[in-house]
Amino acid sequence: MSSILFSEVWQNTPQIPKFANVGAFALLVFDFCITFQDEVNWTWFRPWDITRIIFVISRYLPFIGAGLTVYDALNDVGSPVRDQAENVIHIIGIVAAEGLLVIRTWAFWQRSKKMLIGLVTYSIVRTP
Repeated sequence: MSSILFSEVWQNTPQIPKFANVGAFALLVFDFCITFQDEVNWTWFRPWDITRIIFVISRYLPFIGAGLTVYDALNDVGSPVRDQAENVIHIIGIVAAEGLLVIRTWAFWQRSKKMLIGLVTYSIVRTP
């Protein structure tokens, strides 16, 4: 009896990754639609500071990265320059989201200096 590995199915069916990319983009748009009103209420009328800048980057940059990913998924011809730009956009978005998580955790711990030092140290040490 032979067994079929998931990786074999994934590699032999090129439509699956394309559908997964399009589905992930649809979820991103859905999340934006259901949280947009809260974003307006909580962030739009506040002064600009580092937290808001990080929030805006982590909120809107994934649309560009995911859009490029979907574009690449639906087109058979890739571009090395576009692929590299897409990777940079994804990395910046990930770093911004992790930075926002550090700020939220620090705020949850009542802006403890020890916690901030621990979070920043951990973030730097675990980064390859």
